[in-house]
Amino acid sequence: MTRTLMILTVALLLVAGCEGPVGPQGEQGTTGTTGQQGDQGTTGTTGQQGDQGATGEQGEQGESGPEGSFSYETETITLRTADFSDSGIVETAAYVISAITADVAVNGLVLAYTDLGGGRGDAWFALPVVFPVASGTVSQSYAYTTGGVVIQLLRSGGLAVASVFDGHQIRVFIIPPSGTAKLRDVNLEDYHAVTSRLEFER
Repeated sequence: MTRTLMILTVALLLVAGCEGPVGPQGEQGTTGTTGQQGDQGTTGTTGQQGDQGATGEQGEQGESGPEGSFSYETETITLRTADFSDSGIVETAAYVISAITADVAVNGLVLAYTDLGGGRGDAWFALPVVFPVASGTVSQSYAYTTGGVVIQLLRSGGLAVASVFDGHQIRVFIIPPSGTAKLRDVNLEDYHAVTSRLEFER
């Protein structure tokens, strides 16, 4: 028994003494396939809304912008005796002006000026104007509606006076609603102030 144990011991020592060196590391194996993506987690609860911030101070008012552009129309009418009809103490003459639209008649401006028969075009006076005549006085005025103007001669008495105004000129300005603000602070009876603001040249 003891002999057998000794033989096994010697054999083990021989085997242990014959173990060679460690071999080189083997090549790395191929990467395995990516696993499936996991399920998306549940959305968390929405947080409470924060308190509203304090209102900031009001900023300074900006400068006024430039005036908007607009177009206007003018008509110059030469009065003729034959244009007037007599209905007692009032003589009237109607003239077509297509630029006076319904919108202009309601929301715009229609201004009329007379040259008093001067014919030079350098002196214009806003209607109405009162003239002295042999039989008293005559008030020359105007009215307008969609599509035209009416020149009126209201006399205090006596015979028809339309012939007195034959050749007189009436200049009419037709201002659309978009242009009325441009004349807001202008004396509309002052022809030169009006034409200056409108930049009218003739």
